[in-house]
Amino acid sequence: MTATSAGPAIAGSANDGPRPTPATPGLTVQQSQLLAFLRLRQNAGGTPSFDEMKDHLGLKSRSAIHRLVTALNERGFIERLPNRARALRVLDQPRAFGVLGGVPTEVLLAELRRRGLQVVS
Repeated sequence: MTATSAGPAIAGSANDGPRPTPATPGLTVQQSQLLAFLRLRQNAGGTPSFDEMKDHLGLKSRSAIHRLVTALNERGFIERLPNRARALRVLDQPRAFGVLGGVPTEVLLAELRRRGLQVVS
């Protein structure tokens, strides 16, 4: 009988891989997993690189991470700080926007305008 022990895992290390994360309302499962990872790393005192985020989620490209980060920013869960590398900050509460169907109204209005529809306030 052979027993192996990998030893204790370090929380938030790149080789942890994605963990089942309950979906946050208004976010996809991957967005929720990334948000949880960003919170974990922010609480540990730093922001992960796009490569670390990519590896943690088991994705193959940084462009996928860029899309997830952009979506979290648009939905008000994180904030990008200008002129700084790795400048992401997870917000305690999503920015106060109105929400319709789990999507902030600011995002919905921007999409309607992008499609050429007139939006009356």
